[in-house]
Amino acid sequence: MGECVSYYENEGSLVNFEILEDAEFEVISIANMDEIFDINKKWQHLGRTMIDDTWFASTYKRVISLMSETAQQRYDRLLKEYPTIFDKVKSYHIASYLGIAPQTLSKLRRNFDENH
Repeated sequence: MGECVSYYENEGSLVNFEILEDAEFEVISIANMDEIFDINKKWQHLGRTMIDDTWFASTYKRVISLMSETAQQRYDRLLKEYPTIFDKVKSYHIASYLGIAPQTLSKLRRNFDENH
Protein backbone atom coordinates (compact mmCIF):
# COMPACT_ATOMS: atom_id res chain seq x y z
CA MET A 1 0.00 0.00 0.00
CA GLY A 2 2.96 2.23 -0.60
CA GLU A 3 1.72 4.72 -3.17
CA CYS A 4 -2.03 5.07 -3.43
CA VAL A 5 -2.02 8.51 -5.02
CA SER A 6 -0.77 7.01 -8.27
CA TYR A 7 -3.76 4.63 -8.22
CA TYR A 8 -6.28 7.40 -7.73
CA GLU A 9 -4.66 9.70 -10.27
CA ASN A 10 -3.98 6.84 -12.71
CA GLU A 11 -0.36 7.95 -13.12
CA GLY A 12 3.03 6.39 -12.55
CA SER A 13 4.32 6.21 -9.04
CA LEU A 14 6.60 8.91 -7.65
CA VAL A 15 8.02 6.36 -5.23
CA ASN A 16 10.88 3.95 -5.79
CA PHE A 17 11.35 0.97 -3.53
CA GLU A 18 14.66 -0.33 -2.28
CA ILE A 19 14.46 -3.80 -0.84
CA LEU A 20 16.39 -4.07 2.42
CA GLU A 21 15.83 -7.78 3.00
CA ASP A 22 14.31 -10.70 1.15
CA ALA A 23 10.75 -9.85 0.16
CA GLU A 24 8.06 -10.78 -2.28
CA PHE A 25 5.97 -8.19 -4.08
CA GLU A 26 2.74 -8.66 -5.93
CA VAL A 27 2.19 -6.23 -8.76
CA ILE A 28 -1.20 -5.72 -10.33
CA SER A 29 -2.35 -3.31 -13.00
CA ILE A 30 -5.06 -0.78 -12.31
CA ALA A 31 -7.29 -2.55 -14.84
CA ASN A 32 -6.85 -5.90 -13.07
CA MET A 33 -7.43 -4.29 -9.69
CA ASP A 34 -10.65 -2.74 -10.95
CA GLU A 35 -11.74 -6.12 -12.39
CA ILE A 36 -11.26 -7.77 -9.00
CA PHE A 37 -13.20 -4.96 -7.35
CA ASP A 38 -16.02 -5.39 -9.90
CA ILE A 39 -16.29 -9.16 -9.36
CA ASN A 40 -17.28 -8.89 -5.76
CA LYS A 41 -18.26 -5.76 -3.85
CA LYS A 42 -16.75 -7.23 -0.65
CA TRP A 43 -13.31 -7.24 -2.32
CA GLN A 44 -13.90 -3.69 -3.45
CA HIS A 45 -14.77 -2.56 0.05
CA LEU A 46 -11.80 -4.38 1.59
CA GLY A 47 -9.32 -3.13 -1.02
CA ARG A 48 -10.45 0.45 -0.95
CA THR A 49 -10.61 0.50 2.85
CA MET A 50 -7.07 -0.85 3.10
CA ILE A 51 -5.79 1.64 0.55
CA ASP A 52 -7.56 4.62 2.05
CA ASP A 53 -6.99 3.86 5.73
CA THR A 54 -3.40 2.68 5.47
CA TRP A 55 -2.25 5.46 3.20
CA PHE A 56 -4.09 8.23 5.01
CA ALA A 57 -3.10 7.15 8.51
CA SER A 58 0.58 6.69 7.74
CA THR A 59 0.81 9.89 5.71
CA TYR A 60 -1.03 11.90 8.34
CA LYS A 61 1.18 10.63 11.16
CA ARG A 62 4.34 11.30 9.18
CA VAL A 63 3.36 14.86 8.25
CA ILE A 64 2.31 15.71 11.79
CA SER A 65 5.51 14.17 13.15
CA LEU A 66 7.72 16.19 10.82
CA MET A 67 5.81 19.38 11.66
CA SER A 68 5.44 19.04 15.41
CA GLU A 69 8.17 16.82 16.85
CA THR A 70 11.80 17.52 17.38
CA ALA A 71 14.42 15.32 15.75
CA GLN A 72 14.99 13.73 19.17
CA GLN A 73 11.29 12.92 19.56
CA ARG A 74 11.08 11.41 16.08
CA TYR A 75 14.21 9.34 16.78
CA ASP A 76 12.88 8.12 20.15
CA ARG A 77 9.52 7.15 18.62
CA LEU A 78 11.23 5.32 15.76
CA LEU A 79 13.31 3.27 18.21
CA LYS A 80 10.24 2.51 20.29
CA GLU A 81 8.26 1.32 17.26
CA TYR A 82 11.17 -0.42 15.48
CA PRO A 83 13.86 -1.31 18.05
CA THR A 84 15.95 -3.34 15.58
CA ILE A 85 15.75 -0.91 12.69
CA PHE A 86 19.50 -0.21 12.66
CA ASP A 87 20.09 -3.93 12.11
CA LYS A 88 18.12 -3.80 8.86
CA VAL A 89 18.28 -0.29 7.44
CA LYS A 90 21.25 1.88 6.53
CA SER A 91 21.71 4.99 8.64
CA TYR A 92 21.36 7.39 5.74
CA HIS A 93 17.92 5.93 4.96
CA ILE A 94 16.89 6.37 8.59
CA ALA A 95 18.17 9.94 8.61
CA SER A 96 16.21 10.70 5.46
CA TYR A 97 13.04 9.16 6.93
CA LEU A 98 13.46 11.26 10.08
CA GLY A 99 14.05 14.40 8.03
CA ILE A 100 17.51 15.02 9.45
CA ALA A 101 21.10 15.02 8.24
CA PRO A 102 23.14 11.84 8.73
CA GLN A 103 25.42 13.80 11.09
CA THR A 104 22.44 14.70 13.27
CA LEU A 105 21.43 11.05 13.39
CA SER A 106 24.95 10.10 14.49
CA LYS A 107 24.72 12.65 17.30
CA LEU A 108 21.31 11.33 18.40
CA ARG A 109 22.65 7.78 18.40
CA ARG A 110 25.69 8.77 20.48
CA ASN A 111 23.49 10.60 23.00
CA PHE A 112 21.15 7.61 23.20
CA ASP A 113 24.05 5.18 23.75
CA GLU A 114 25.52 7.39 26.47
CA ASN A 115 22.19 7.56 28.32
CA HIS A 116 21.28 3.88 28.09
